[in-house]
Amino acid sequence: MRRIIVTGLLIIINIVIQSTLLQHIAIRGVIPNTAVIMIVSFALLRGSVSGAATGFFAGLLCDILFGNTFGFYALLGTVTGWICGSFNTNFYRENYFLPAVLSCASVFLYDCAIYLFGIVQGISFSYISLLFNIILPEAVYTAVFVIPVYRIVFAANEQLESRERRNRRLF
Repeated sequence: MRRIIVTGLLIIINIVIQSTLLQHIAIRGVIPNTAVIMIVSFALLRGSVSGAATGFFAGLLCDILFGNTFGFYALLGTVTGWICGSFNTNFYRENYFLPAVLSCASVFLYDCAIYLFGIVQGISFSYISLLFNIILPEAVYTAVFVIPVYRIVFAANEQLESRERRNRRLF
């Protein structure tokens, strides 16, 4: 139960910070996608099911606050969490390289899916311009921003796991 509450609070705090404070550190109008960083971090630390659940709820919150179509971000977050959670096995948790690479790749695919969905809806734009002006800079900016966010999620997860181990001790 504590895991759910702490995860929910971290997601809510993350969305609030992403939509308010991170707007002030935008580079050419691009901010890091910390929601994807949270999804990838929880997926790597806890596995596919927890990553998919985290992705669903983070995406649902993004749908409620920012989305035009209800459930689209929730679906993207769920798929992202499930796929990134499959890398959970044989993963050295203190390593920042895999979270950075997976966050970068996830943001790239996440944004490509969003803009492809825009094409399906009939919105026209230059994909090459979008790729070089928004998608790639956001992916790189997110990969750099992984380190502080992953450290926070890792510390919270370690606290929760140590408390669970203490409570489940039989002897």
